[in-house]
Amino acid sequence: GSVPNQPPPPTLVQYRSPLQIESPNDEPRLAGMEALLSKILPDRMWMNKGNFHVQYVSSTPATTADVRKLEERLDRELKKQDAHNIGVCNVRSRLHEQAFDEIIRQVTITCDARGTLLKRLHEEIRKRIQTYETLFQSSNSYGVRSTLRGNSHKEKIRNRIQELERENKQLELDIERQMAKRAQIEAKNKEETLKVKQSHVEQVQQAREKYDALMVAYTDKVRVSFEDKRKKRR
Repeated sequence: GSVPNQPPPPTLVQYRSPLQIESPNDEPRLAGMEALLSKILPDRMWMNKGNFHVQYVSSTPATTADVRKLEERLDRELKKQDAHNIGVCNVRSRLHEQAFDEIIRQVTITCDARGTLLKRLHEEIRKRIQTYETLFQSSNSYGVRSTLRGNSHKEKIRNRIQELERENKQLELDIERQMAKRAQIEAKNKEETLKVKQSHVEQVQQAREKYDALMVAYTDKVRVSFEDKRKKRR
């Protein structure tokens, strides 16, 4: 394919320093681990001010600290590039692909057979993901077509919604009227109850006063009768 006219974007894969070459056919011959890495992971080539530049994958072994730095860079780039945590996200997929390629590079340097197998498995997973993405896009397309077919029913649904909203509003007004009527009835019942209680209290008070008066009269009568009898005995 054509050689781009600008350097490739940054990547999580560790590459060697760029080399300037005369032409794309003038790449240096690689041997051993560098040749294997170049076969597993693609070289990067571009033009800058009329000069060709090529960059090969680094064959430097990774340390534990390098692995930690890779994880930190991955998290930092995910946050920096606003990768989505859920759903299909091209940014997240691209960064995870780069991190996986860097792990393949590290494993290959340690054990070329294991790295080659890991690359093969990675390619199979990538194809499967592409298949899932194709199915996802197809399902989206089907959803769009279904939506377009359903446009003829939108007006009926919209009218039905408006009708239900009017009915709901009318019901709310009826409820408000019933609540106001209930409040009036409760207030009236409360007032009548207070009147009944007050009347009862007054009746009890009157009965008590009448009872007290009768008791006083009865006591006086008994006392007078008793005194009359005493006088007669004398």
